[in-house]
Amino acid sequence: MKIGIIGYAKPELESLLQAYAVKKVLEDEAVDCYWYRKRDNFTYKAARTTHKRNLLDALSGRQHIHVDLNEAKTAMEGFVKDKLSLNPNKSEKTDSFVIVNYKSTIDTTNSTANYIDFYQRSFEPKSEITEALMLCSLEDYEKIMGETIDEQAYVFMDSETDKAGIIPSVRKIAKANNLKVISKAYNRTYYAFEKVTEIFTPSEYLAYIRDAKLVVTDSFTTVYFAILMKKPLICYDQGMTQGKIKRFLQRLSLMDNYFTMKQSNTSLTAYSIKHPNKVNKQLKKYREELTDSLYELVGAFGIDQPVNCPTKITRGECCGCYACKEVCPTGAIQMLMDREGFYYPHVNKEKCIHCGLCERVCVKKENSQIVSYEADYPKVYSAINKDENARMISTSGGVFHALSKYAIEQREGVVFGVKFDENMNAVSTLASTMNDVKAFYGSKYVKSEIDGVYAKVKEQLNEGKFVLYSGLPCECAGLKAYLRKDYENLFISEILCHAAPSPKVFKNYLKFLSIKYKSPITNVVFRDKRDGWLIHKCSMVIEFKDRKPLVVNARRNNYFRNFLLDNIQRPGCSQCSFVGRSRVGDITIGDFWGIHRMDEEMFDDKGTSAIMVNTEKGAKVLEELKDSFYMKEKSIKELFKYNHSKPCPYKPERDEIFKRLGKEKINPLLESFNDLKNKSARDITAKEVVNEVIMDD
Repeated sequence: MKIGIIGYAKPELESLLQAYAVKKVLEDEAVDCYWYRKRDNFTYKAARTTHKRNLLDALSGRQHIHVDLNEAKTAMEGFVKDKLSLNPNKSEKTDSFVIVNYKSTIDTTNSTANYIDFYQRSFEPKSEITEALMLCSLEDYEKIMGETIDEQAYVFMDSETDKAGIIPSVRKIAKANNLKVISKAYNRTYYAFEKVTEIFTPSEYLAYIRDAKLVVTDSFTTVYFAILMKKPLICYDQGMTQGKIKRFLQRLSLMDNYFTMKQSNTSLTAYSIKHPNKVNKQLKKYREELTDSLYELVGAFGIDQPVNCPTKITRGECCGCYACKEVCPTGAIQMLMDREGFYYPHVNKEKCIHCGLCERVCVKKENSQIVSYEADYPKVYSAINKDENARMISTSGGVFHALSKYAIEQREGVVFGVKFDENMNAVSTLASTMNDVKAFYGSKYVKSEIDGVYAKVKEQLNEGKFVLYSGLPCECAGLKAYLRKDYENLFISEILCHAAPSPKVFKNYLKFLSIKYKSPITNVVFRDKRDGWLIHKCSMVIEFKDRKPLVVNARRNNYFRNFLLDNIQRPGCSQCSFVGRSRVGDITIGDFWGIHRMDEEMFDDKGTSAIMVNTEKGAKVLEELKDSFYMKEKSIKELFKYNHSKPCPYKPERDEIFKRLGKEKINPLLESFNDLKNKSARDITAKEVVNEVIMDD
């Protein structure tokens, strides 16, 4: 997606900094920004009444110059530091810019500007990011600040006129503190202070504010940066600000910094930013709200938007398998977490050599890695591990335990699985002993981190080790795509997956629990079977460092319930390619839901596994393990009668949760979508009860 950023009013510095802020926020998304500099004859007033077609025509290049903010030579940091790179053919004596952003697409059919998709909602105030400067943090702006100002200690004054009568007060304060006054130059430079500076770039402008002992201004932009940098400040409204500064200070409880004629204090501390931590917290809140508005405005998080990677797939298709990142020969692709907590590929265009390898290995393209079944496959079994201890520490029937024991003890190999690390992140890692494998037991209902794992698998394979790899179907497909050839010593066991919940939601929920119970969390058992395996009986156990475990009914827990309802899953789960008969592993394992209705001999409420054998390799390994299980052959139809055979639905509740995530307390937010807690017992139908007893989706 490409968007245009229009400049239509004054002053220039504000416009460039707003362009920087917009670009900075969007740089991690698949959004290309173009900055448009309007000519003076295209006024805001005229723009308000211009029809869409005329507005677009005005952007065609005949009346405007444009700069591609994505090219290396005009990268944003260079863009704001060196104004000449912006417009080498500039001829006007004055330049006037400001930022307006739009959403809905204008038809580009009759325009010479056919290289952009320009988003707009006319000029309605509700569609404008009016405080675009506040999109960025101080750290973002520090990257473009100029060198230290080599001046005697000074007051920095940024004011176009003196309608407020502030100049005598400024002189008095400066004299009392042995400061000189540096005034930013305007057309009317009658202040006759010690120095009137002609600031040419935003880089210089920010440096003048940063190094000042006191900032005096009627510019909202300068007010904002002074507060952001915690500089002593005197400010006031006049001209175009029209009370805007005063309203802003009132929101931040900084009215002591608002100039009145009654002020006579010459001490700089009288004008310092009071309660800076509280102010920073409020600015952060504004920044988050504005960022959300900008994302909504440009549709940056829409599932139909492309990922920022040459794979040419959308966010709604991407499963986050890491194959593109891991296979890139130049390291041009990195996986970055979005605001929902999911990882997506982002390409560094300077490192990309356009080899196309990332697209060729993408499992959402033609390279899905789905098994081409030979005759007699797939085969389906219900299975119960004869070792009851092994079964009770497993989520289902104990198949993974037997596979791991086979890999390590019989094949002298290694196992890759998922565990919680010391920070309660779900991570895919290697185990070479059965003691290490214990951390893999039990389902982890959160998307795990798999960065760098494929290379470790390949290293073990090339050393001749037998490797058992256990993961989600998309991750197994990603591994196969990365390896790009078959390995006889690789055995892939894929999970019969429900969906991949957000790590951000999970970590926020754990943070809530650790604060509530005043202890760090050391482990989460999502489905403890001490009271039974069926979903209405099993418990969720949260283990703490400094107190006894918390044991709750799993299906009624706010996090667990939203997982079951498909409210917190990755968008790509709704377009999953690996469901039903479309498998990628040598075997597929999971719960055999509904087995108590089909075969009472295979049910004792302690866990029954489903095994789907997809390859001859899978059949051979299962043959060696058959004495470890009570097994019965079943049909595909029986397996998927109660296990879902289609992708999980994409629900509006999901978007609502993520829209509110970070703005509201996590537990009340999740509870508001927990249907079991929002219904009385009489509201729950018999059909719902049956479904809850039988399955977990």
